[in-house]
Amino acid sequence: MVNPGVMRLVLPLLAVVLGCSHGPKPAVLTVDSRAQGGPREELAITVPAGWYTESKGSTKLAFLGPDNYSRIEFNVSAVGGRDSCQALASSAVNDYVRQHVKRGAKVDVLSREATAFGVLARLVETTENAPRRMHWYRASCAERALATLACSVGEARETTLGTECRRVLDSLVLPAKAEAPVQAGNVPP
Repeated sequence: MVNPGVMRLVLPLLAVVLGCSHGPKPAVLTVDSRAQGGPREELAITVPAGWYTESKGSTKLAFLGPDNYSRIEFNVSAVGGRDSCQALASSAVNDYVRQHVKRGAKVDVLSREATAFGVLARLVETTENAPRRMHWYRASCAERALATLACSVGEARETTLGTECRRVLDSLVLPAKAEAPVQAGNVPP
């Protein structure tokens, strides 16, 4: 028989612990571009409930889906200047596709869209003896930081976990563009 006094202490604690594991959770990475003349920035995404941290590093995070097959990969890096952002984002998408082709997969790019914040792509990967895998990929730049975010699911789960992937890509929070320093002669009225 369990002591009722102990249960009064354990049950609320258990509820808090279990309650913390449900619901979306933020995932934050820091990019330090001070060596390139930029700031130290935090970039964040929202990871859906039920996705577990698979690996963690200073500039990359990976999460495994509730089906133990789906993945989210979030990476950040410092980059030169804002002028080259779109080219870097486009290059990151090409590198992502090449990475999967090197593994022997056939990759078809279903859509690719350049936006003001970077590049969005949707692809399908076909590998021999494995289910087809749907990928959503976003590469975005702001204030000397490049963020790449990939989410992939098996084709059979595209309608459920694919929706979560699109939400994750939409949740990426980029640092706001820094205001130009006010100099003598261009002070606003």
